[in-house]
Amino acid sequence: MMPGLKNYLLLEITLLLLVLNTFCACNKLNSQVEIPLLLYKADSEPVKVSDDTLEDGSDDINIILTGDTMLSRNVEHLCREKSDYDYPFSQISYLIKKTDIAFTNLETPLVDGENLKTGLTFRADPRFAAALRRAGLNIVSVANNHILDRGVAGLAKTLLYLEKSGVAYSGADRKSLSGKGVIISAGSCRVGFISLTDTLNSLRRSDYARDKVINYNNTEGIINAVRDLRRKSDVVIVSVHWGMEMASEPSEREIELAKKIISAGADIIAGHHPHVIQPYRKINGGHVFFSMGNFVFDQTAKSETRSAVMIGVTVRNKKIHSIVAYPLAIDREYRPGLCSEGDAGEVYKKLLL
Repeated sequence: MMPGLKNYLLLEITLLLLVLNTFCACNKLNSQVEIPLLLYKADSEPVKVSDDTLEDGSDDINIILTGDTMLSRNVEHLCREKSDYDYPFSQISYLIKKTDIAFTNLETPLVDGENLKTGLTFRADPRFAAALRRAGLNIVSVANNHILDRGVAGLAKTLLYLEKSGVAYSGADRKSLSGKGVIISAGSCRVGFISLTDTLNSLRRSDYARDKVINYNNTEGIINAVRDLRRKSDVVIVSVHWGMEMASEPSEREIELAKKIISAGADIIAGHHPHVIQPYRKINGGHVFFSMGNFVFDQTAKSETRSAVMIGVTVRNKKIHSIVAYPLAIDREYRPGLCSEGDAGEVYKKLLL
């Protein structure tokens, strides 16, 4: 064989092996995408997770945290067409029901009225309260910029429907219309929730302060409330409705507020409002999810608002033992579900930015 031809063949074989190597490496990387993704564990003990369970210790308490749930406009319209108010949760409820405590931010007053397909003043059928409970969601935050879209009377009715359906709430109180924390007991563990909103729509800031309707941006008040809840609870979770819509990162102001809330005794901050995923940070020993993105929402025009995370927390011996992130994709019928391995990596990138 001629030397030139021999060298040419050797080069071709080398290039072919390089391509095959790269292909195999890419496939291996894709196959290593974890669903869910382990974000934290308290010790070196292996954490047993799979695509449909959290940890499985007999004394463990499992908690799910999700972002914005908006049941008005196209979501309600579709449910009315299908005569099925469980439909928005139909792809994810199997996982939520396996947990002891499951949380979402309820960004819709639940009151009777005309179905709205457009606009930014929300309301939804009261039958959604029971649908939340059937889906496994047993606590919601009502501290956000839309819960007063039907006024104080609409908020009071919403809380009544939630109570009748067995759904706890934080961020308001039907009797005093003031934002108080709530403690949910699971086994011998007491999990405290408290909620605040840093963004308002329906009323002026002075109206919120005067009527004490819901917790809003009141740093001193919320810090004192977190400290008080810490004394009564084994685990403290603070729901915060904050940030700028569509922003991929929190502002310096939000980071500073997060530090104060964690220092006051919060174990976890569950953030929402931007409608997109923002980074997870461990701050002063606490865990901060600045934005988990949407959960149930009709913002399907942009890919960013169709990606989200659902956070799974395992509590062992009354302390946080592990935290995982489930990557979600919201379909064209506004339903969240676990996304594919191929898409999970992109979701994780946003969370771990």
